Amino acid sequence: MVKKKASKKKATTKKPTKKKAVKSKAKKTTVDKTTKPSIDPKTAKPVKPVKLAKITRKDELASIENIPSILLEQLLKIQNTEQRRAAILLLGTPPEPEDDPTKKATDPPPIPLPILRVLVEMYYDFQNTRIRTSNRSLMNLERNKIPAEALKEYGVEELFKTSVSFEKAIEKRIRQDLKNRPIYTEYLSLIKGMGPVLAAGLIAWIQTPANYDNISKLWQNAGMGMNQYCEECNVWVYADVEIPKTDREGNVKLTKAHRLSGKVKICPKCKNGLHLKPHPQQKAAGMQINWNPKFKTLCWKIGSSFIKQKASKAYYRALYDQERLKIDKKYPEADPKFMVRGKARLQHNPKHHFEHAKRVAVKQFLGHLWLTWRAMEDMTVREPFRPKGEAHIHQLSVPEVDEGELPQKVVDMLIKLNEKANCYPDDLKNVLPRVDKTPKDDEETQELNEAELDEDSNNETS
Repeated sequence: MVKKKASKKKATTKKPTKKKAVKSKAKKTTVDKTTKPSIDPKTAKPVKPVKLAKITRKDELASIENIPSILLEQLLKIQNTEQRRAAILLLGTPPEPEDDPTKKATDPPPIPLPILRVLVEMYYDFQNTRIRTSNRSLMNLERNKIPAEALKEYGVEELFKTSVSFEKAIEKRIRQDLKNRPIYTEYLSLIKGMGPVLAAGLIAWIQTPANYDNISKLWQNAGMGMNQYCEECNVWVYADVEIPKTDREGNVKLTKAHRLSGKVKICPKCKNGLHLKPHPQQKAAGMQINWNPKFKTLCWKIGSSFIKQKASKAYYRALYDQERLKIDKKYPEADPKFMVRGKARLQHNPKHHFEHAKRVAVKQFLGHLWLTWRAMEDMTVREPFRPKGEAHIHQLSVPEVDEGELPQKVVDMLIKLNEKANCYPDDLKNVLPRVDKTPKDDEETQELNEAELDEDSNNETS
């Protein structure tokens, strides 16, 4: 027999079939279908469990999270679907926050304090550059005998106006942010001479009154405190510190330095503290300063702004006038050989008296700000310091605003301090004469004030 050859079947390759994408169905979230068995308190018999509703709708599931479990169990017993759903949505929707009538939908978000500080520095930097450039341009025109109208003719004046509009844009942004800060809306804005940019600078540099346990620490940081000076050795007292320095390769190393101090009680030269005396903070050659120079500059700007006001309307201008009158009576003539730290110097001239009275006004303002801010933030306020044995003759001034009234929290804090220490007037009102000077009598003060502003701006840019 002949065997038949098996026929070879051609191998065929099957084409891969595309699988249809199956949409995954989300699992439905449900609630227990029956209530837990309970006992009727009257008959002491078990109550038949009630069948609860099944919840699958997303809006109802979201509302269930905001409903207490006991109340939810009662709602799920409602058999009517529409009534049950309406009740769940009504009770499960959280209440909307109340709209602030003073806040608009277009208002930008609050500015972080470091960014607020950048805005303040930017404002003063641009303002200083604009003023210096404008003065330099006018000097060049005068030197070359070109009329000032040429700036307008060739479009230069428009460029200066653009710079002014930029400064106004910064100020507008700062004003928008200060609406959200109670220390400005309830206190700083009520003081004559305290503009929004100055107030923003104070808030940005102080940040919070919690950083300063007492007013002396705030004065020290503002450059209006006292440092120790040895009058026997004629040297400033310092503390040894290590400050980080970065080299050209980017490596940070600690470098030893001497920092001026008001706390160290031993002279570095004679090794004792018998001749140490507190002196106002100022720079010393070869030593680190122990204050914030930009904060100090801001405080002098605040003092200059106070002096531009009228005494009848501004408390701190009236305070300046009172302190200026005191020191003028005490030292009626200038002394060219007055000994200051071992050297004969010109003292008690009009410029020194101006600076002294201005310093007193600014320091008192910082003290009032510190107390007011801490009271508004519900922080503790220490009893004011007064010399031992002389507490009964030392009465301090209370914070005062030129428009409106102090916040009630501040008034309550002053009453508590006065009951404990008897350090303020009984009626919590400052007795201070407020008489406006004639333009002729005030001319010298305003000239000194303008010269002081120019000097501050030069020191800031140098």
